[in-house]
Amino acid sequence: MNTEFKRFCVVYVKILSSTIIVVIAALDQFSKNALQSYFAQGGGYSLPFVKIIPVWNPGISLGILGELPYSGNLFLVIGTILVTLLYKMILSIRSKRVAILWSMIIGGAVGNLIDRIISGAVFDFIDISLCGKHFPTFNFADCAISLGVLMLLIRSFKSMRR
Repeated sequence: MNTEFKRFCVVYVKILSSTIIVVIAALDQFSKNALQSYFAQGGGYSLPFVKIIPVWNPGISLGILGELPYSGNLFLVIGTILVTLLYKMILSIRSKRVAILWSMIIGGAVGNLIDRIISGAVFDFIDISLCGKHFPTFNFADCAISLGVLMLLIRSFKSMRR
């Protein structure tokens, strides 16, 4: 492979990663803004196992540590540092697939960080109860983060078996 083509591939992965991050964060914010307007008009939605309800989460995943004083500011600072470090890491990744998965995680984190900056908490709205089990309420950003992490884990386990 010639040097010029390698350079093109590196730039392509950087542009693709940045685009994925922006698109996921934008879709997350769009869904949250649309649903906040919907809820403000008295809307709600319910199926047998899924409800669309407004929940503000001041903590981290699953509402953990939300009661700590200044937790919102702490999570904002830590989240910003992590997103910055992860983005720098992505810029050095040569595998398009791995970069895409990390971009999903960062895009979701950016979507939730925007909530923290604007509101001091993360807006969650998807509430699932299945077979008598209730899962913590989540949002589109959380889906992107979870899917990215899951796919990275699967990829890691597959490469360990080889």
